[in-house]
Amino acid sequence: MTNAPNNPRSAPALDPRTIRNTSIVDDLPTRSIDLSAPLYRSDGDLINIAGYPQKQSHEVFLSLLTQAFNENPKLVKKLGYHPTFTSAPPTGFFLVNFSKLDKLQFPAEYLSEPSKRGMMQVVGHASDMAYTKMEDFAVHVFWIMVGKVGYCDCVLCVKGDGFD
Repeated sequence: MTNAPNNPRSAPALDPRTIRNTSIVDDLPTRSIDLSAPLYRSDGDLINIAGYPQKQSHEVFLSLLTQAFNENPKLVKKLGYHPTFTSAPPTGFFLVNFSKLDKLQFPAEYLSEPSKRGMMQVVGHASDMAYTKMEDFAVHVFWIMVGKVGYCDCVLCVKGDGFD
């Protein structure tokens, strides 16, 4: 079979926007979102471990989260707009640079990948595991935003077997 334009059995032409995943949602509006607002009922359950001066600023955290969320066209399309996260992250969550925690001893079960302590992780999930990728946390944030954390299918909620 050939893909000649006059061949009725040829595959339909691909929409160029489909190839560039993110451009499908480029025409959606942008909204500023404060995830710490009571409207977004966070399930964050931060265990207060002494020695967290390595906590990254809200500005860094929210910038990375905004970028990761908006790079996922499925999340943006489901939400219907591009969020720009402002003010503070969801209550109970924060970003930590584990490369600076050499002097502290954490229980192995607290870190989702203890061998990768030289990286930033989002901590505060109810399962006591940490997000090692901001893209994975963005999925959890989507479910917080739509008010259905109990239905979350992020990697930690699946691993955590319904802690939310």
